[in-house]
Amino acid sequence: MRHQLLGMLRISVVAVGLFLFPALSEAHVTLRPNQPLRPGSFADFIMNVPSERASGTVSVSLEVPEAFLKAGGRLNRVEYLPGWEVVIEKEDKPDEVYSEEMATREERGHASEGGASSGKTATSEKENELLNEMRRKWIKKVTFRGGLIPPDGFQAFLLSFQLPSTPGTYRFPAVQVYADGTEISWVELVQGAQHPAPSIILDNRQEHSASQQLPLVLSALALLMAAGLAVDRFRRGKA
Repeated sequence: MRHQLLGMLRISVVAVGLFLFPALSEAHVTLRPNQPLRPGSFADFIMNVPSERASGTVSVSLEVPEAFLKAGGRLNRVEYLPGWEVVIEKEDKPDEVYSEEMATREERGHASEGGASSGKTATSEKENELLNEMRRKWIKKVTFRGGLIPPDGFQAFLLSFQLPSTPGTYRFPAVQVYADGTEISWVELVQGAQHPAPSIILDNRQEHSASQQLPLVLSALALLMAAGLAVDRFRRGKA
């Protein structure tokens, strides 16, 4: 009886873990959102990088696809983890894209001011010029290097995205480099491929689907708690 209860507890733990943390159950580079996704919104993603060889991972790069950028998506921020060097590669936005973004930004600025005096100073004007120069470029590629993900380990890198307004599946080519020089290219665009590219799936129904999954999560947690209580009662009865 005791072995049966312990076995039930182990099964519950594994089931809940795989349900709540699917990224850890997949042995390839993935992008996982931290919240439900809405087209046109901002969202943080975890890029999960597992090490599957005898030598550890020393570098991983992620490329932002052209389709994502043209649809209005952007990679805005990256987390700078201790022990890792971050290399960000940018390129100039097309003139029409930059002009449209600046016009939208100016409209929002006028609306927020509400016709009141802006009170701009020479310092704020200079700062705005520098920001506009930064906004002229978009991030095309980010590389994390110089650290080490040990064999059978994984590392989570935090990335912040502005999502496109157009729903769809956007695939981000990635390259993982191991300490022995082996490079694994996660670039295949077919679902279920051996080396699939990390992807962001943007769907208008995702937020609703996420709310529907909440009862399943609660049920899984209830099962885990029930199994734990059963084991505890059994042990007390034996004492």
